[in-house]
Amino acid sequence: MNFTKNFETWPPLHGIIRCGHCGCPMMPSYGKKKGILYHYCICEKHEKSVGPSDCPVKKVPAGMVENLVQEQMDKVFHSPDVLAGLVGKTGMSHDEISGMFGERFWQEAKPAEFTRLAQLILDRVTLFEDHIELDINDSGHVQNAGGTETNRGEGNDRSAGM
Repeated sequence: MNFTKNFETWPPLHGIIRCGHCGCPMMPSYGKKKGILYHYCICEKHEKSVGPSDCPVKKVPAGMVENLVQEQMDKVFHSPDVLAGLVGKTGMSHDEISGMFGERFWQEAKPAEFTRLAQLILDRVTLFEDHIELDINDSGHVQNAGGTETNRGEGNDRSAGM
């Protein structure tokens, strides 16, 4: 079995995404229509219910959720506390670091890289009918892949409208 290939296709927010209505995990799912594959996050309680479900969240397009999470993670990377911490650790300027985490960074990031960043920075992503909430790792820092600690700044809740 090729674990690298499976990791590349594993849903980026798997294991940290929850339904804001019932608190159940959101499961990855997909549908295919006219040869196009569509990915979704489905409320586990809704999926396993027999008969009509009262969950208002039910099924949300995975791409939309990932884009909203990316926008919020981008704000974390550009926060003054995180930038100051990175300047101190790298010796680079604010502008250099800010430029590194620009739009191009998100366009070029592979799914596995986005997954790893999300796992390092986020404790939980909660989906509601009309918004999404991110619980930022509350330990005050995140560890990068090399094991060194990077200050991630204050404020562990971020919200975005859907």
